[in-house]
Amino acid sequence: LYRGSGISLVNYLPSSALWWGSYRTALEALSSPGWGLGAEGEALGVSRPRVSEMLAGSVAGVVTSFATAPLDIVKLRIQIDSSHAGLGAGGALRQILAAEGALGLWRGWP
Repeated sequence: LYRGSGISLVNYLPSSALWWGSYRTALEALSSPGWGLGAEGEALGVSRPRVSEMLAGSVAGVVTSFATAPLDIVKLRIQIDSSHAGLGAGGALRQILAAEGALGLWRGWP
């Protein structure tokens, strides 16, 4: 029932910090002039701040998902694959790297 919960907790803090940092950076970049959101601050009937916030949230989600995918892969392998179950996070990580290489840590990432 609790397999993989430790790595889930380890993943939460960096994931949250990365999302908020990426969001802020993207929001500042998208709020700068020259992004084509309309001279009056309107694009498709949505105000400029809302469009910038939506796009910044999307960018932050993609960045965070890509950066934390290896931790999620290790967690899922520990939870699902019985050959990784008793190894812990470090052992599962070594086994994935040995069997699939570094790209195995992003397997299934969209």
